[in-house]
Amino acid sequence: MEERLSCPRCGGLSWLEWQDPDLIQRCLCGLHRYLRRNVDGVTIMHVAQPTKEIRLPAVDTKIHRCLVACASCWPTTILTQQIATHASLNGKETSALMAVLAARGLVERLEERRGLIGGSIWRLTKLAAQLLRLKGVSDGTGFGS
Repeated sequence: MEERLSCPRCGGLSWLEWQDPDLIQRCLCGLHRYLRRNVDGVTIMHVAQPTKEIRLPAVDTKIHRCLVACASCWPTTILTQQIATHASLNGKETSALMAVLAARGLVERLEERRGLIGGSIWRLTKLAAQLLRLKGVSDGTGFGS
């Protein structure tokens, strides 16, 4: 299966290729970006953006509310259901938005718990904590001071 989309490097047409177990974005300019990998039926997401291009989502959007919910428990973890409650969203919508945040490099899924009560376990990345200027990140420890 091939799907065409814009290349982030040259702006031309690129395509997605499944090379089991990997999903790769390729282009004629030489782009060869690993987007995700399936291991034992579990999808492991990789950051789809270079670190220097990672930005926070716009304020007062659903995805921003999910990020704020995740940041509210920094540096500990949070469940999908807790994020949904905090952001006033349903579970499926929250799960999809969290996957987008993970692809942007702002959160990481520590444990995929699809179909289980509470949902997956998430944690804010150190980069997101720095962008949000959370307490204790600048000292390099990752914990509140």
